[in-house]
Amino acid sequence: MVFLPVYILILGFTIVVDYFAGIWLEKTKGEQRKYFLIASLVANIGVLAVFKYYNFLNDNLSVLLNSFGYENSIPHLGILLPVGLSFHTFQAMSYTIEVYKGHQKAEHNFGIYSLYVMFYPQLVAGPIEGPQNLIHQFYEKHEFDYDRGER
Repeated sequence: MVFLPVYILILGFTIVVDYFAGIWLEKTKGEQRKYFLIASLVANIGVLAVFKYYNFLNDNLSVLLNSFGYENSIPHLGILLPVGLSFHTFQAMSYTIEVYKGHQKAEHNFGIYSLYVMFYPQLVAGPIEGPQNLIHQFYEKHEFDYDRGER
């Protein structure tokens, strides 16, 4: 497995976009709300499309053009799919969609929002979790009970 620190910037980009989209969705009224949702979805799906589908679509275009005697001049990108990108993308989109629908208040704590989007233990546990089921848990205080461990 190759670790490329630049991929953290990709996650950071979508986190920032969706964090502010959620706040603006909550503050804005009328038709303008739809534009913030669309911007968020385009940013998320765009990043996923480039990393997951660009080379696939480009390779298929090459095969199609070659069958007609043409050469595809669009370059093949030498990029790797960042680990967890699909999970991150769908988790972020679930948040902005729920804020848009009014089922979730926008998260104003950037750290809590980032934790929600990048909560990878959820990736292993099951499906994409809606923000209304997870974000409030990050605010709950839990204390370790030493007596429970000795039963």
